[in-house]
Amino acid sequence: MRAPLDSPAVTARALADGRPATGRSFRLHRPRSGVCGNGTCGQCGTDPATGDALCCTPAGAAPVRRRDPLRALGLPAERQLPWFWERRLLRPRALRGRYLRVLRGLSAAPGLPPAPAGGPPQRRVVEVETLHVGDPARADPGALVVDAAAGATAFGVYADRTVAVTASGELLEVRCERLVLATGAHLRLPPVVGNDLPGVLHLDALLRYSGQGADLGALRVAVIAPPERHAAVTAALGDRCRLVHVGARIPDRIDGRGRVRRIAVGAEAVACDAVALGLDQPAIELALLAGAHGVLGDGPLPVVVADAVPDWVELRGRAAARERLPGCTAQRDAFACPCEDVRLRDLEAAVASGLRDVELIKRRTGAMTGPCQGKVCQGAVLTALRDLGVEPRPMTPRPFARVTRLADLAVAHDA
Repeated sequence: MRAPLDSPAVTARALADGRPATGRSFRLHRPRSGVCGNGTCGQCGTDPATGDALCCTPAGAAPVRRRDPLRALGLPAERQLPWFWERRLLRPRALRGRYLRVLRGLSAAPGLPPAPAGGPPQRRVVEVETLHVGDPARADPGALVVDAAAGATAFGVYADRTVAVTASGELLEVRCERLVLATGAHLRLPPVVGNDLPGVLHLDALLRYSGQGADLGALRVAVIAPPERHAAVTAALGDRCRLVHVGARIPDRIDGRGRVRRIAVGAEAVACDAVALGLDQPAIELALLAGAHGVLGDGPLPVVVADAVPDWVELRGRAAARERLPGCTAQRDAFACPCEDVRLRDLEAAVASGLRDVELIKRRTGAMTGPCQGKVCQGAVLTALRDLGVEPRPMTPRPFARVTRLADLAVAHDA
């Protein structure tokens, strides 16, 4: 398992250098950067040697490819629906499957990195009264703690109260009577133009990069967060970067080419290099795997929250939050799903074509099928579909709630 970083990550160094783009989107090859800072959003790219997200890779350990020759093809594709080229160019239709197989081969991911030294992890069954996943500061005395910052990952919850965990070279089956989830929050993506630009990130990520010792002194940062967090943010970041704006109103637009250059808030234009958004989507993936139901909240910028949580599961802290976020006007050209380059207008087109079910729209557009599996985009996608008259039924999450290498699961079995 990877150890927590005690030095700046690749993405932190890139942000400090004013070149935050370290990754590319799948369909349009648009520049992307680290949004989450902890390896869950899948935007920043990966270290080819280990498969780790670049926000979990020490700076200097992995090369950063900043140019993508396929971006030239992505530019005209941005003007079309996600399924435009499939219909117009893959002809005759009878051979479309063969064409798609060839295209998949040409765009296939590189081979898996070599297995880490030390052999496969050991499988062990553990029985405890209370299993705590997330922030150790919120754990009860005597609880077994699964702390992602220490390299542990909980990736599955099963009906017999068993939780699958990787930690310290072991694959654990933890059988518990009580499961406490203090798993924090992801970014709730606001539906404004420019929301996918490199330099747009969760406030948690900026705080994490700052804590790694990244040299952010010259970085001009605009912070958007609830008013009650302003004092704490200013105290934490005031002497580590240049705070040019701290407010609660979501920008009307985020401008830039290749990276953030400025934000528009009403009549005010604020020049900045990064936009740190304190807009939280509770991290409830494990609760849903345990049997809770996801429900889209109300208001103009709702989040997906856990409802009907089983009595043996408890949510704590930001994972249990239900506060309403400030509203904003949704913009058709804003990205609803940055992983798969799906804009709000693409969702409109899918609904206009006759699709009236979330699962069908998901399959047609690709929304919520990228590396983050909807953790960042589900709120934005479901809100857009709700406003289009489609029942906003949250998706059932699939493991893994965090990035996990196959090598960490390859337990040796007797023949």
